[in-house]
Amino acid sequence: MGYDPNECDRQLTQKQLQICGKSGPQGPNWEHCIDFNNTPAHATLCPDPSSQHIYDPVSSSECYNKRTGAIYFSSIDTILDDCFNLRYQDKDWALRQCYCCCSCFAFGTPIATPAGMKAIEDFAKGDEVLVATEMAIADGQVQLTWSPKTVAFSSGTGPDSSQASMVYIRYGENSGIVVTPDHVFLMPNGKLKRADRLVPDQDQLVLAEGGTTPIHEVRTGAYKGGIHHISTDLSFDGKIEGHLVNANNIVCADYLLQIHLGQMGDAVVVENHSELPKIGTPEYAAQYTHLTLMANAAISATNPLEDIVIKEFKPHKSQEKAIPDNAKLFITPEQEADIIANPKAEKQLLTETIGISAVSYLTKLYNAFYPDVRFHLEWEDIHINAYAYHDGLFNDKIVYISGGLVRIVCLNMEAMALILAQQIGYFYGTPEGAGDLRRNNIPTRQSLCKRIRQALNSTLSKRKSPDGLATRGEADYYGVLAVTRKAFFADNWFDVVMKGLSQLQTFFGYITEDNQKGEDGNPDNPSIDCRIQTMQVAISGGSLPPCAGGVVPHQLQVVSATVAQDNPAQITVTFNKAVDKKAAEDTAHYNLRPDSTIESAQLNEDDPKQVILRAILENDTDYVLTVSRITTTDGSTLDPSKTTAKFKTQTIVSLN
Repeated sequence: MGYDPNECDRQLTQKQLQICGKSGPQGPNWEHCIDFNNTPAHATLCPDPSSQHIYDPVSSSECYNKRTGAIYFSSIDTILDDCFNLRYQDKDWALRQCYCCCSCFAFGTPIATPAGMKAIEDFAKGDEVLVATEMAIADGQVQLTWSPKTVAFSSGTGPDSSQASMVYIRYGENSGIVVTPDHVFLMPNGKLKRADRLVPDQDQLVLAEGGTTPIHEVRTGAYKGGIHHISTDLSFDGKIEGHLVNANNIVCADYLLQIHLGQMGDAVVVENHSELPKIGTPEYAAQYTHLTLMANAAISATNPLEDIVIKEFKPHKSQEKAIPDNAKLFITPEQEADIIANPKAEKQLLTETIGISAVSYLTKLYNAFYPDVRFHLEWEDIHINAYAYHDGLFNDKIVYISGGLVRIVCLNMEAMALILAQQIGYFYGTPEGAGDLRRNNIPTRQSLCKRIRQALNSTLSKRKSPDGLATRGEADYYGVLAVTRKAFFADNWFDVVMKGLSQLQTFFGYITEDNQKGEDGNPDNPSIDCRIQTMQVAISGGSLPPCAGGVVPHQLQVVSATVAQDNPAQITVTFNKAVDKKAAEDTAHYNLRPDSTIESAQLNEDDPKQVILRAILENDTDYVLTVSRITTTDGSTLDPSKTTAKFKTQTIVSLN
């Protein structure tokens, strides 16, 4: 029953997308998008335009003047040719990419026609519909004159689609109607009001045959079925008359009036309409204390709860999440509480569902590389967090995303990409999971590929937590270092992680200073500064910082190299700390100048600080031994200034 063009404008602007028909601060001219939404191409590009997808951005093209900012529109089918013709006359005209929303009356809603009532989805272009062509106020009541008019636009979704956020209104004896939150109703004073701002026991709906009917209940919920919209013109004349229809005996706006409501000014809406609270908000509950209020419902105190009369409507619940106690969280409960309480942490309503599309896209993307991870978005969950845990007989990998997290305004697709990557990191961000980083998914030189693999194996903690998951610090590191590089490529990867990190810094800024500190020495609760540092290091391919559970880097030094003349010669390399056996016994990690072949390398079992090399050496020759890519037993790397030792055959020479 319609989508809100102002919400489309807001959400596309928030995503920094050029809106078709918009030039400057004024609201856009929606003719371009209306024309586009009525083409077969729209159905292809928006295959699931249910209410949870009606604000999905879909790209088109428009003709604009680079000098004046003017926008020219003729027809969606001829715009390219028309723009080229304009450009021949004036070089300032050009084509550019622009965006509309996949945009809608619920299926089965009866609409009045001259021949009787007709289901909304059965209307086609050219059919007749009854509209209010004259409106007057007499004795405090609105009076309407109904006349037939031809339908100029009819579009909607299929009958099997699902709508995540709709508004159910119970009125009269026991009647109900399901509409989108932005649908517009006529009030008894001749003014208009949105569905999500209606108030039981206070507002009344206007009946088509005259008179009014009280509202008993308003609640949000999901709806299984199609939604549809119609209008009687493609161009708006700025009047209410001619754009009011009879829906189930209730007077409400057609699609064209709805999308232009924001441009008509305060004269056509109820007083202070833009300031009125929406159902489901604390402001709504505080203002309308006469009602029986639940998280997502407002019910008349004198006409209490009745059964939902539209069976396809499922009310939003306010239930607690079923998450195991050992689940790994994106942020701590204390940090989450700070964000919930912080008025600067702007939050979208349940009815604002653009985030669903971003999460849906990201989960499909990540599942291509991590098919064993199951993602679940609980849109109604008001918590602001994400949770990773094992579940079931087969120890399934589960990532649960609360809707409250997705509804935080500062978290766009890029930040959600990092959050989901971090959750995947809980399962793979350990030495055991580090080896699955694919070389051809890293858009860097081969040397950096090796460096990243080395970083994964040498800096992630040598132990797992009891549940087999990585620590929060390790998950932060692995998510950015490996998971995002798998899913995104080259410049696109860099753009996503840099924008995502910036958005997360804003998000973390909503946490109080005390709760940003974390716990020293606990990689499962690093400070916010440490988490940001960890992600920054992961972007560059560096080592897991000590604050996030990594070892202090550059702690290993070459102390000396001594030679025992033999054939081959035995070179004893002494380090200041015990070294990792696998790395120490790789001959590729040692280099001699003058050039000599190192035949073997073996850790001294009696002294793990020493490695015995076997090499063919010349007599009475000065040698320089250079060591690389060897780590301590706890993973610390070589001190770059202490990687060499000098010796002369049969002579010991100290380093430095």
